[in-house]
Amino acid sequence: MIGAFAHSNGYAGGGIITIVVVNVGTSTCRLGGYPQLLGIRDGHEYAFTKVDHGTQDVNLETAILAPRMSGALILDTSDGCNANVYPYPVLDQYTGVVILLPHDNGHVKVAGVPLYVPCGIGESQLGWAKGFIFY
Repeated sequence: MIGAFAHSNGYAGGGIITIVVVNVGTSTCRLGGYPQLLGIRDGHEYAFTKVDHGTQDVNLETAILAPRMSGALILDTSDGCNANVYPYPVLDQYTGVVILLPHDNGHVKVAGVPLYVPCGIGESQLGWAKGFIFY
């Protein structure tokens, strides 16, 4: 599996971030469940202090991915929180994320994901949803 930053949509006090996850293996795989997340800052990996299951946007469902098929993970910063925390503390800023797949099935490291999470982050399940599109 590989991952890439696909889209970010800001709103007052937060944002929705979509990460695409692609099966680069030679056989089908199951993509689902809530992963554990680590933030990347200055080349080091850190556990987030608060991760909630679910987002205010769409939640994804488990998907079976054939080789070269993609799924996703949606991240959601807390609604209304970011606007109230200034100046931005360095400890709450990240430049990437590591997705630790459920059931110890490996990890996906995704650079270039701009995260500012002073009040925590929400995560969808890994997978796909009917009608879901990448922007």
